[in-house]
Amino acid sequence: MESIDCVICGKQSQSPFETVFDRLGENENTFHLVRCTCGFVFLNPRPTQTEIQNYYNVPDYDPHHEKQGNVWDSVYKFVQTVTLKWKYRKILPFEELGFLLDIGGGQGEFANYMAEKNWYVYFQDDHSTIKRTLISNTIQSYRHVKQIPDDVEFSVITLWHSLEHIHDVDFVFTYISEKLVEGGVAAIAVPNLNAPERKIFRSAWAPYDAPRHLYHFNLQSLEDICEKYKLTVIRKYSMFQDAPYNILLSLTPLNPIKLIKAFFITLYAWIYTAIRGPKYSSSILLLCQKQ
Repeated sequence: MESIDCVICGKQSQSPFETVFDRLGENENTFHLVRCTCGFVFLNPRPTQTEIQNYYNVPDYDPHHEKQGNVWDSVYKFVQTVTLKWKYRKILPFEELGFLLDIGGGQGEFANYMAEKNWYVYFQDDHSTIKRTLISNTIQSYRHVKQIPDDVEFSVITLWHSLEHIHDVDFVFTYISEKLVEGGVAAIAVPNLNAPERKIFRSAWAPYDAPRHLYHFNLQSLEDICEKYKLTVIRKYSMFQDAPYNILLSLTPLNPIKLIKAFFITLYAWIYTAIRGPKYSSSILLLCQKQ
C-alpha cells in the first residue's frame, strides 16, 4: 500500500470521507476514502501499481469478464450498445475521421466500434484480459501508453471510465496534452461523486469500487484537473445511460423487490439530472481541447 498527496492541488491535508469494502472481494478488508481540503475525494492509502492487479483478476469484474447471456449480462450488453453509439455521436461534430487512442479500453468494444467506422485506432489497457475481441487488424494494441511510437499523434484521445483507475495521473494528462493534434479532442468520462443515487446507497454505492477506483470526481474537480493540464472544456454531458447500470450494480444480488426499487431510484436520478444538469448526473463526460 502507498499513501499519496492530492493529485489536483498537491496538498497533504486530508480528512476521512467514507470507509468501504471491496464489492468483489471475499474478505472483510476495508478501504478508506479521504477528502482533501480542496474538496477532492480519493482512496488513501491505496494499492501500488503492482498490488492493484490482484483486484482486477476476479471473474465478476464486469468490464473484463466473459458475458454468459444471463439477464444481468444482457442488460450490460444493451446499455453498452446504446452507449457506443452515443459516444460516437458526441465526437463526430469535432472529428469525422483520424487517429484515435482509447486509454484503458477494457475489452476493446469502443476500439472495435471506431475501427468499423474506419478510424485508425490505438488501444491501451494495463489490466485487460482481452483475447479475441479486437476484430480489426487496423487496431494497434498496447499494454502501456509508453510503448506507443513517439511520432504518433491523435485527433481524439478517449478515457471512458478509466481515469479513476490510473495511478500516474500526471503522466497521462501530460501525454494527452503532448499527443493531441491542434484542434484535437480529449473525451473523459467518469462516475460522478454528486450522483443523486449515491446518498441512497451510501458506502454500498457501486462506483466507489474500491480499490480499483482510486479517485472520485465531481464536475468541478474534473474541470479543475483538466484546467491544471491546460485542457479547455468545450462540452459537458450527462450520461443518463449509466444511471440504471450503476443502480442495479449497487443492489446486487438482484431479486424482484430490488428490481422494483431500482426502477424508482433510476426514475428519481433521471429526473434530478434532467432538472439540474451534468453536475448531478450519475456519470459525466467532458470534451476538452488543448489551450
